[in-house]
Amino acid sequence: MTLLLALWIGASAAVPAGPLAPALALEREGDLVGARDALMALSRRDPAAEPAHRELGRIALNLGTAADLDLAELHLELARALAPEDTEADQLVGLMEQERHRPVLAAEAFGRVVFNRPEDVEARFRLAQTLMELGKTSEAQAQLEEISHRRPAWVAPRLELARAFELCGQADRAEAELVSLHREQPASALALRRLVAFYERTGRPALAAKLAAHLNAPLRAKRLIPRSRR
Repeated sequence: MTLLLALWIGASAAVPAGPLAPALALEREGDLVGARDALMALSRRDPAAEPAHRELGRIALNLGTAADLDLAELHLELARALAPEDTEADQLVGLMEQERHRPVLAAEAFGRVVFNRPEDVEARFRLAQTLMELGKTSEAQAQLEEISHRRPAWVAPRLELARAFELCGQADRAEAELVSLHREQPASALALRRLVAFYERTGRPALAAKLAAHLNAPLRAKRLIPRSRR
């Protein structure tokens, strides 16, 4: 499973508690295989149950094997056919397409989420990352600036915004974003590391070395995709 799937994305809080409860209880206990199998059985008993297909897709994505990715793709297609307005399914489709290395389809899926739920900055960030992968830096920059406006304390999109500025030849804006972020988030080793690297790239080794002396970047653990609390 890639780092993209390790980022948080969840199922809808509107999932009916009754039919899915046994499978979701298995998930909470850490038995993802058991949860997957229970959801497969439920989807066979009630093929029109869109939440079962969507949740099965999510669990299969967390399992991450080649066979589970095939399973996720099948059931997320069914979920979208049954409920085209379900943005949670679109989120998961986007993740699945990223795992399949199909960025155009991933961007389409995340774009649908952002269109229907513009306040969803997580989906907007995924859209921006995918646009960057496609070389659509200006479009990604617009999405990242919107995220920065909506959630200025979130470090990762602002680092990506600085990268977009630099790729677009706007080094002054990239530096301003990195310096501002470091001042606002002095405890962020990642932000400091990116600022150091920027100064190294732009021919200011003394300033880079001075800042690098303060670096201390512990590793972060990988996480599975939990259920949404929305």
